[in-house]
Amino acid sequence: MLDVCGKPQGPYGFEQAKREYSLQSFGEMADQFKSNYFSMPVHMVSCEAVEKEFWRLVNCIEEDVCVQYGADIHAADMGSGFPTKDNKDMFPEDEEYINSGWNLNNLPVLEQSVLCHINADISGMKIPWCYVGMCFSSFCWHNEDHWSYSINYLHWGEPKTWYGVPGECADQFEDAMKANAPELFEHSPDLLHQLTTIMNPNILMDMGVPIVRTNQHAGEFIVTFPRAYHAGFNQGYNFAEAVNFCPADWLPIGRACIDHYRSLNRQCVFSHEELVCKMAADPDNLDLKVAACTHHDLLGIVEKEKQLRKKLLDRGTMEAEREAFELLPDDERQCDSCKTTCFLSGVTCPCSPNKLVCIHHVEMLCDCDPSRHCLRYRYTLDELPAMLYKLKVRAESFDNWTSKVGEALEAAGDDRLGSVPIYW
Repeated sequence: MLDVCGKPQGPYGFEQAKREYSLQSFGEMADQFKSNYFSMPVHMVSCEAVEKEFWRLVNCIEEDVCVQYGADIHAADMGSGFPTKDNKDMFPEDEEYINSGWNLNNLPVLEQSVLCHINADISGMKIPWCYVGMCFSSFCWHNEDHWSYSINYLHWGEPKTWYGVPGECADQFEDAMKANAPELFEHSPDLLHQLTTIMNPNILMDMGVPIVRTNQHAGEFIVTFPRAYHAGFNQGYNFAEAVNFCPADWLPIGRACIDHYRSLNRQCVFSHEELVCKMAADPDNLDLKVAACTHHDLLGIVEKEKQLRKKLLDRGTMEAEREAFELLPDDERQCDSCKTTCFLSGVTCPCSPNKLVCIHHVEMLCDCDPSRHCLRYRYTLDELPAMLYKLKVRAESFDNWTSKVGEALEAAGDDRLGSVPIYW
């Protein structure tokens, strides 16, 4: 296997199918394939038999099997498996599901999910994607954009087999993958973000990586946690739908993810700083717990920004101009060095007026004297504390509320608050 990994790199990935299918014709093709492959009716093939054969094929270099996967189908374009207000053919029993928080069209934009504060309809994150699977169609090892949570619902059909790694073991997982295929990662450092790499969980477990597995059946949800790598395959013809969501506890994780992306020169889906500042600008409309977590996250962002601006001043950069970064297209406010999306600040030079770097990478801007550089800023350092103060007032109302709840329970003789976490 290592000899194969060491071969010269050619184009790889998943090809777009030349034929279009209806849901019915895809199902007929999928069932016929599985029945022919295992020489028995599809309902008689065990999950264990499919799993064993899937990994045999992955490990077998000489044998090829071609399957198809209706993946990443935009629910807003092709329709969701959940009832929505736009559905014309509505059954009376669908009414309760239209506004349900478990409806994946609603979950990402609930008040407790910070994604509701992003105006853009981010496909796959805020807007669900649908997946029509067949036997052996797979999703390769990956974790979610911005290390967000994800939720997958299997509407109907045969099971989906999942493998997962705890988020706190992500570094260990990445090290194991790199150790097993170093040539691939030398060629593409962000290989695990391309959703094209599959590796047998047994190999990873032999290297000490903890792996969990499950078979997801129709009517079941699977939730993945921040930075948790996952992979898997479909046992047969099925239909699933997935989306991301970001509760308040995700905020520091999302900020750490941006630092990680910066080290890989990986583009962001959205600006984390812009999201946090947008929430901070209107704290009265924030869920109380979201406000408390936003205050804590913005505090860290502001402290880092102060340090970097002082370092810029010490280098000799004196010129500064305000820039409304949120009005610029993302590709026009992308750091030329690390590809991160700038919001609080960026640095330019007259020698290259179309070149922008983030404040982390001013040394990569050009060879001009730093006195020629110009800091582009969204907010002054005097404006940021004012935003923090408004958030703090809102956050303190959350702290006061939790304190009163604790006192009420204590007065009632209920000591469960100290031993059992309460979730809002």
